[in-house]
Amino acid sequence: MKRHVNKQLSVSGVVKVVLGCFLFFLLVTPPFGDPALAQPPPHTHNWTVGTPLEQPYIWFEKEYLRRGDVTALYVASIMDWDLCTNPGCSFGFGSGWAEDWVYLVSWSDNGAGGQFGYLDAQGNFEPRPGTAVNEITHYKASDTQSGVVHITLTVDDFAITQDPITGEWIEIFNDTSTTNPMTVGNLTVWEFTISNGAAGWGRPERDKNLSFTANITPDNDHYDNPMASRIEFRLTGSQEPGWCLNATRIQGTWTDTSSTDNDLKFVPGQAGLEISDFQNPNGTNFDTAWTLGPETTASVAVRCLDYGAYGWIEALTDLPDAPMAPARREGTAPPNAMYGAQIPIDERGTVDANGNPVPNNIADVWQWDNGGAGDDNEPGGDPNFRGDGFTRYEEYRGFKVNGAWQDGTFNPDTNKDVFVLDWDGLGTSHFANLGVTIHNLNTVAAQDEYDNFANHVMNYQHCNHVFHHRQEQHGILLRIHNNIVNGQPAPGGTVTRLNGAAESLINVQLIQQNFSNVFDPNTGQWVNDFLVVRNHTVAHELGHACNLNHHGYVQNQNGQWVWDGVTTLPCTMVNAISPQRRGDYVGVQNYDNGNPGCIRIWRLY
Repeated sequence: MKRHVNKQLSVSGVVKVVLGCFLFFLLVTPPFGDPALAQPPPHTHNWTVGTPLEQPYIWFEKEYLRRGDVTALYVASIMDWDLCTNPGCSFGFGSGWAEDWVYLVSWSDNGAGGQFGYLDAQGNFEPRPGTAVNEITHYKASDTQSGVVHITLTVDDFAITQDPITGEWIEIFNDTSTTNPMTVGNLTVWEFTISNGAAGWGRPERDKNLSFTANITPDNDHYDNPMASRIEFRLTGSQEPGWCLNATRIQGTWTDTSSTDNDLKFVPGQAGLEISDFQNPNGTNFDTAWTLGPETTASVAVRCLDYGAYGWIEALTDLPDAPMAPARREGTAPPNAMYGAQIPIDERGTVDANGNPVPNNIADVWQWDNGGAGDDNEPGGDPNFRGDGFTRYEEYRGFKVNGAWQDGTFNPDTNKDVFVLDWDGLGTSHFANLGVTIHNLNTVAAQDEYDNFANHVMNYQHCNHVFHHRQEQHGILLRIHNNIVNGQPAPGGTVTRLNGAAESLINVQLIQQNFSNVFDPNTGQWVNDFLVVRNHTVAHELGHACNLNHHGYVQNQNGQWVWDGVTTLPCTMVNAISPQRRGDYVGVQNYDNGNPGCIRIWRLY
């Protein structure tokens, strides 16, 4: 029998067959269409401005700077967001917002004359170009310009960013560069100056005024607030007694020149100013002046009361971040700015060890301002006794001579000055041939131009400043007197020599009676000439006052006339009463220039 085969499938078997066929189909059948078309297409960006590039915000360590001052610069963080408007952008977690990178382009003060840079390790400012943004941390105000300054910082975006999915750098929206707004980055560069009022004044002169002006700039700050402030002037300086070396004025007024009066004073009663003697009170030492209210400019007049006056004027004011700021002298700027102004201009005289000029309280315009104030080194006569007893400063300050002040003949480099108090009008004959510069006080106006009759000190109106004054120097009192020498009447005599209260006496009556004969070498005859003998006697005695002795024939201890061998030349200093030499004595108008003749050995102290 043949076995019967049952061809009927169970339901579960059918299902298994179908699933197996389907899985086979999936495994062996490729996907429908091109494989490339099976990936989603790449995203196309459409970048827009998003939010505009922010204007930078900057500020300063100080917003009020004096010319030449330095301040630190600060910049707030700057944002720039660009937006991709196409759907499906991967930036910003699908929002399309991307942050653009921002950089600094350049700094500028818009022509205000300042500089940008940084501070080195020692704190010194080092300038850099405005485009060197990575090195710039500070701003230095102009040394010469003041006003409201707008600092500009220019920034720009890189217009590039990194894709958060792929990591690739891609270009995004390119914003236009921008700067801080006009309301941001403003500061005030100010200056406070005082005029160099003595520049055109020359040397000090008694009762002469000069004016100084102080200025605050600008008028308004960067908030448009006024910069006006109360301005104070202060005056300091010399207090020499008198108004020159041998004259003073005491009248009980503010222009007195006593030893307690300032040589420079503010003129009282000036409009818009309050004047006082706040610093050196004596009732009239007007050394301080204030404006009555806030001002940006103020002027003050200074009165000079001495020909040797010297001093300093300064101005002070309160400004933002700068209380009691001192005024700089006009025409000076950092780093060589000078504060206040000299009276008079005195920037040279001597030099220090480094060759720098040292002021000497003498006006630079004076023609002999070429040494120290205390110099007394004129040549002439005994080389061991240079000088005439008057310092350079004293000769600059000058003397009153016969009623009028003068300094023009007092050359401290070459002229040895000698004062002759010639109240009897004898004249000085040929005394100048000795090599001295004579100042002959011989008028009624000159009666008060020395200390007193006993001392006749010429520079008695002096201070005790060690660099201005060395010694009291006397004049030579020349007068008619019936003098006696060794118990006998003599034609002349000098009882005291310089540097004492020198006094030369001329016995005019005796000369006229007994010593009027003059030998005339042209005729070989003796003639009577009283004036010739008198004048020679004057020059002879004035030579004694300058520490010269007799020479030629002199009397020894036995009363005999003997030759002293000092000179073989005729000379004014030959003994006046030597009978052997009288003719030579009265006929000579010079002093012996031999070696060591009189011209080489005279001295004034």
